[in-house]
Amino acid sequence: MFHITVPLIEHRLNFYSENYDKIILSMNINAVGTPTDESIEELEQLLGCNLPEDYMGFLRKCNGGLR
Repeated sequence: MFHITVPLIEHRLNFYSENYDKIILSMNINAVGTPTDESIEELEQLLGCNLPEDYMGFLRKCNGGLR
């Protein structure tokens, strides 16, 4: 079981704020068409976690959130 702790949350928030540009670019949200499985895998590797299946479906359906 994975336990969420305050230090873990702080670590993740720091990581996201320090790597915001890299994360956004890896999502390829300005591209035409849907994100590829490879780009989603790259994002998961960068974030250090697996994205939920329903969220990956949203990314694929809505071009990373852009319509």
